[in-house]
Amino acid sequence: MKRILGTLVAAGCLAGTLAHGADPNVALGKPASGVTVATPSTGFDGVAFSTLTDGLFLPEVIQASPAGIIGNGWQTGTVWWTSAIANAGNQGLEIDLGGLFEISAFRVQTDNNDFYQVQYLTGGSWTALAAMVPPVAGFGMVTRDLLLTSGSEIVTSRLRVFAFGGDGAYAASEIQAFGVPIPEPGTYLMLLAGLGLLGVVVQRRLARR
Repeated sequence: MKRILGTLVAAGCLAGTLAHGADPNVALGKPASGVTVATPSTGFDGVAFSTLTDGLFLPEVIQASPAGIIGNGWQTGTVWWTSAIANAGNQGLEIDLGGLFEISAFRVQTDNNDFYQVQYLTGGSWTALAAMVPPVAGFGMVTRDLLLTSGSEIVTSRLRVFAFGGDGAYAASEIQAFGVPIPEPGTYLMLLAGLGLLGVVVQRRLARR
């Protein structure tokens, strides 16, 4: 069973690489923070939130018996927290993209045995994606892809990642979002104005001939 799960995870990672390989990671270097939406809260521990968007993945933990554990544990080099309300998902991580982006895929490195839900800001309110990053077989930190089907891409300026289920002990070390920027309305107006001016110049030159 573990071999089958491992094959599925590997296939998912390969598919993710192929699917979003052409789009940049728009979360790279963007401000990240912790958010609490319910109380009580146990707070966040570990490394700085900025490490969540630095583009670097930690070595994944593997059980190398009889040599022991190899790689990073869930509290080593990660942002980690625990749920004070069982399965409530009362704490999460937020990323400010600094502008509008159309996003088609995510890649996250999180603790393996919990569910992770991606939410995005739209119309002034938060919406949860129908798809989730599910638990997988393994030990400690695992890198997983979440791909959106064609036509279901999201447009947003802010993202949230919440954890729930599992053992109530959560950790994240990298959150990536792949997509393309959406120009601001003013950009379109400037482009139209430029095209209009170009048309006038061309028309005048033709009239002189």
